[in-house]
Amino acid sequence: MENLEKFVRLANFFGNHIGMKPWGRLDGFQRRFLFYFSSINLLITFIAESSYIIVTITSDFILAVMTLSYVTFIVVAYAKWYYLYTYQTERTAFFQRLETLFPCTKSQQEAIKLSEYIRMNKLSTISYTISFLMCISTYTFYTIARQFIYTNLLHVPGTERNLPYQAVYPWDWRDNWTYYVCYVSQGFAGWHSTCAQMAFDLMLCTLSTHLIMHYDHISRSLEGYQTKFAEIHGKNGLTQQARAAMELKAVKDDIKFISSIVAYHTELLRFDWSHADIRFQKMTILVAERAQDPAALKATKLITISRDTMTVIMQMSYKFFTVLRTMYGD
Repeated sequence: MENLEKFVRLANFFGNHIGMKPWGRLDGFQRRFLFYFSSINLLITFIAESSYIIVTITSDFILAVMTLSYVTFIVVAYAKWYYLYTYQTERTAFFQRLETLFPCTKSQQEAIKLSEYIRMNKLSTISYTISFLMCISTYTFYTIARQFIYTNLLHVPGTERNLPYQAVYPWDWRDNWTYYVCYVSQGFAGWHSTCAQMAFDLMLCTLSTHLIMHYDHISRSLEGYQTKFAEIHGKNGLTQQARAAMELKAVKDDIKFISSIVAYHTELLRFDWSHADIRFQKMTILVAERAQDPAALKATKLITISRDTMTVIMQMSYKFFTVLRTMYGD
């Protein structure tokens, strides 16, 4: 039997490393320690990198711009961190509502085609996770691997020690043991920034997949439904499909980032509702009118999230990464 935990397992994995589960509250000493350690260490790295930008902006503009990309990465991580920390109560209530809608029996899971959506969710989240981890691992280990090769394998004398990310610290760290402390600190900062962003992004992807699964199931149910005047008019209450439509409207009010029911206006036109009860007709008109607005997920109010935009973002990120790494290597 499948459960909702499988949908959010990967997001919870990254959230645990910064002391915040996307589904659940912060509790326990270990989780609180991770939360404060990661946030403070990330703040120290942010200050050190920002100081480097201020110091070198006039003498080496290109290197300062490269460091600005690292600082921006931390800022984005803090923004997603803030959301995960601030909206814990609302997020928990939302997950609890989704858990009540989750199919519990084997027959319900087969009817809703749960296995297909789990497979689709795994494919998208794991591929995104692998590409993200490869990028951050390259940034973190490239410098020390390069130094190891030049010093121990090629025996090049006078190899200068460098950190993964350019930063200014109030002491000389190059020729003593504090170099390794700074390196580990920046490595953890990069990892915690990645965890914050991955936990947030994977949570949104999981929630979207989960909601689409329910909406697709209801659309299929409406497509095969044939209304009869006697069937509807002869009952005191509404039919099961009518109640489902009302439930959809209630869910829509709770789910702010879903603008409308996916393709409902198309599905409503596939069955004859003109001879149904007057209450059902009014409700159908409201649902069809609301469904005229296309459903879309947006990053803030500027960018519509789709496969095309995600592909463009990943391509631009990789090109930007290769350019910076080439300049940094030179």
